[in-house]
Amino acid sequence: MSEPASLALIRSSAEKKYKALGYPSTKNEEWKYTQLFQLKDKEFKVAQSKSKEELLSNNNLAQILEKYRFSENRLVFSDGFLMKDLSVIKNRNDLQISSLEDAVENNAHMVNEFLTSTPSEKMFRLMNTAYAKAGYFIRVNGDTSVTEPIVMIFFSTQKDTSAHYRNLIQIEAGAKAQILEVFHGIADGYFNNVTTQIVLQANSSVIHTKIQEEHVSAFHIHELLVDQKSGSHAECNVYSLGGKLVRNEVDVNLSQPGASIILNGL
Repeated sequence: MSEPASLALIRSSAEKKYKALGYPSTKNEEWKYTQLFQLKDKEFKVAQSKSKEELLSNNNLAQILEKYRFSENRLVFSDGFLMKDLSVIKNRNDLQISSLEDAVENNAHMVNEFLTSTPSEKMFRLMNTAYAKAGYFIRVNGDTSVTEPIVMIFFSTQKDTSAHYRNLIQIEAGAKAQILEVFHGIADGYFNNVTTQIVLQANSSVIHTKIQEEHVSAFHIHELLVDQKSGSHAECNVYSLGGKLVRNEVDVNLSQPGASIILNGL
């Protein structure tokens, strides 16, 4: 699917900026304790899409899918591709869930607003903006309560490949939702670069949980961006259980009075 010219322009600008910036070094205050030379010097391949049967032939992946089968709303990604035949979505009038690709097709203006709402000189966010074609979009309409977790599963199965995911979450005024992201890898030396954006309107709330079970040789960079209006509340939980080089960043904007957030990590 070809993307709108406006989005292509945003991607092109981000690509130029991140290449000009280069990888952050320990001379950067935010990165003084993180060595990136192993990631910087590694060449990554483009992953190939896999079939449902290929994924399910791995008992480990099949067990994870079975574990989260309780959710009536779940998207499954593998190596940067949406697995439509493993995903289940029950959209309602008050809840919209889709892949990033479908969101671009149906509402490119909204996607553009998300991508340009957080101007940044952060290299990995710019790289994500330039290359992320996979990810998800969630909108919970005003005064709607989604009590069952919406589950997003990201598998990595191919050695020395990279995937960029952009996840967009809009919680309208007075609405509530729970969202779970699960990352699990079985291959060597892959790289996941993820940016998740959450916008909370007035008096809304969200519980966002990430379980990261990457392969012991994997690279995982994740940035969580949270923008909150008056009276909104967020609880963000991160469980990092794997990976060779893992970095979780949280950027919170409590833009109006009465907004609050709880951050938990393990």
